[in-house]
Amino acid sequence: MDAERSLGRLQGLLEGTDWPRDLLRLAALQEAAASARLEGGHFPLSDLLWWELDGRVNELRSNTGALRLASQHASVLLNRPQASKQDLEALHQSLYRNVRGRDGEAGRLRTSLIWLGPKGSTAQDAPYVPPAPEQLHQHVGSLSEFLKQASDWPRVVHAALSYYQAESLQPFLDGSGRIARILLVNSLADEDAHSSAVLLRPSLLWTKNTAQHFGQLQMLREHGSFETWISVFAKSIEQSCSEAAELINRVTAWLAQTRRKVSEELPNQRHIAMAILGALPGQPLLSIESAANLCNRNFANANIVVQRLVGLGLLREITGRRRNRRFVAPFLMHALEEEVTQ
Repeated sequence: MDAERSLGRLQGLLEGTDWPRDLLRLAALQEAAASARLEGGHFPLSDLLWWELDGRVNELRSNTGALRLASQHASVLLNRPQASKQDLEALHQSLYRNVRGRDGEAGRLRTSLIWLGPKGSTAQDAPYVPPAPEQLHQHVGSLSEFLKQASDWPRVVHAALSYYQAESLQPFLDGSGRIARILLVNSLADEDAHSSAVLLRPSLLWTKNTAQHFGQLQMLREHGSFETWISVFAKSIEQSCSEAAELINRVTAWLAQTRRKVSEELPNQRHIAMAILGALPGQPLLSIESAANLCNRNFANANIVVQRLVGLGLLREITGRRRNRRFVAPFLMHALEEEVTQ
């Protein structure tokens, strides 16, 4: 299957980089931000990176709950359980813990009937009504058993069916879509700690064609055309692999260009500068303190280098403050946020 080969090539490309762990973390944050957008939330990826760096700050206070949720979403993707331990309620609990206003439902299956349809629709006329709450424990139990059978199925087929089941059950009042997409990534991941499946970022793909994607799921529910669904799903995985490979190539090319520019413009400080810049694929936003830790220099020396990188256009200050400033790599942020919002 072409999707399987694409996953294999992506794994090889990831392992050929010098920063697989950083790249996976960045991809997980991208997926979390895109997933929030798919669920109706709107905040820039730079805000999530700022949250990861500093936690709650005044500039982000209005989005505290959404950013905490997105940060925890990324953590769940990076610290995925083994297939035999993929408990939907435990995943939901990890996703929503300490998220104000939502933590009371964390890990709890819904106890009310819901329906999916246009605004104003009812359970009588909605295009799709998920199973009644009285049946959820049985259905979720069946899905959990299916998740344990991963080794008995072709990987892409198993992921396609797992995702479809989770999306159709809608087991939680909030976050069922996020859980379904987490299960998708987990189903495609191998045992490698640096599994390229995290790079797929399904939310990022489906925010670009939301109506078409959910229309395909509804067609499957109505007509049971599983072969068609698996084929469509596999093509989506191929596209995700292609976009992830493009991300790796763009960042790799940026680092090479940056290294040349620093060698030409800052020859006496190139090792310090590249110690800072080389960490940016995993965290394109930094402070002077974090820069000092990266290059193993004191605050004053790190500040001098950061200011010179600003002068070269490789970093940009974003707070407008005189103290406690924060800096981003403009090229990286533009490329990453363009992916999330396009």
